Amino acid sequence: MTAEKPGDGADLFPRFVGMAVGVGALGLLGAVTVPGTDPQKLSTLLGVGLSVAAGAVALTLKRRALARGLNWTLGMLGVAFGLRMVLVAAGLVYVMRANLRPVPFTVGFFSVYLGLQWIEITYVMAETKRRGRGGKK
Repeated sequence: MTAEKPGDGADLFPRFVGMAVGVGALGLLGAVTVPGTDPQKLSTLLGVGLSVAAGAVALTLKRRALARGLNWTLGMLGVAFGLRMVLVAAGLVYVMRANLRPVPFTVGFFSVYLGLQWIEITYVMAETKRRGRGGKK
């Protein structure tokens, strides 16, 4: 039994989901172990959690969009960005109303976001290359 290489038509999605899970796990570990008060840790954990949730939705949307073509995939980049904007705004409103610190929330959210965004863009580029010029299967 031989392992399929990415250029051999293997589905790349599981590999990128694994990378996203790894980034999310590191973010959650960092949020739990970050020095500070419990409200600061809670704020960081909330930011990381919302970012991980948005990343999971975004990666799934991009996978589905790739089946329809590159233009759909680019549209999903905008949708995912909008989702993240809404989650950041809602999270900051919640954090402020709960008298938690906004800076740990923001750092938690965007530290995980950067890793997940890189994974999502790399997935789209690799999958487009694997599928060929049109991006469809």
